[in-house]
Amino acid sequence: MNWLGYSVGYSAGSAPGPSGPNGASCLLTRVELLGYYSKWTYWKERTDRIFRYTIRKSSNPAILLQNHHRKLSAAQIGQLVEQYQAGATVYELATAFKIHRVTASQHLQRSGVVMRRQGLSDADTVTAADLYAEGWSLARIGERFGVAHTTVRRALLVVGVRMREPWERA
Repeated sequence: MNWLGYSVGYSAGSAPGPSGPNGASCLLTRVELLGYYSKWTYWKERTDRIFRYTIRKSSNPAILLQNHHRKLSAAQIGQLVEQYQAGATVYELATAFKIHRVTASQHLQRSGVVMRRQGLSDADTVTAADLYAEGWSLARIGERFGVAHTTVRRALLVVGVRMREPWERA
């Protein structure tokens, strides 16, 4: 069978058709494997899924240890807190301790650590709403508070501020 989906067979009979090796007639049968009506996208998705499960393309060992629950000892949680307070990110800690980033965040929160980059406080949101009403852009407000413009937008929408339309922007 070749890649087009054709099966070639030879018989010693005297059937009409082109002759094959040693004078045998050639029977040509079409087998549609990847033809017009077959679901080749289904098979591609299936093989891609199998490939993804067999070979992981991740540098995070927590993903490689999926479904293997690791319980950190009290000493390890103490090290996790110390490293976070020294400036390590949650992603770096997750990789170092071979846990998921959400688990690392939960350990830090249970330990009473104030998390970095938690968005705008209530007082900052009120100030941001006033600045937005004065005509400041979301990006400019975000620079002032050290957060992304999307964080400012989300906080303003929560408190009920109507976003300006594109033609209303100055």
